[in-house]
Amino acid sequence: VETLFKEVEQLEQLTVERINLKEDFVTSALKQLTTNNTNKEWSFLEAHFKSFFNETTNIKKLRETVLQLAVQGKLTEDWRNSNPEL
Repeated sequence: VETLFKEVEQLEQLTVERINLKEDFVTSALKQLTTNNTNKEWSFLEAHFKSFFNETTNIKKLRETVLQLAVQGKLTEDWRNSNPEL
C-alpha cells in the first residue's frame, strides 16, 4: 500500500511538472507571436492548438494575446495594406 501511495505522489508531481512545462511553452510561443507575428508562428500554433490550449490558464493567455494583437492592429495589418482607400 505504501508503494502505491509513493507511486501516486510521484505521478502527481510529474503531472504538475508537465503542466508547468506546458504553460511555459505556451507563454513562449505566444510571446513569439506578439513579437514576430508571421505565418510561421501562426502555423506552429495551429499545428499544436489542441494539445496546448486545453487548460483554462492557457486559454486565458491565448485570449490576452489575441486582444493585444488586435489593439496593436496586427490582426488586420495585411488587409489594411491591401485596402488603403478604406
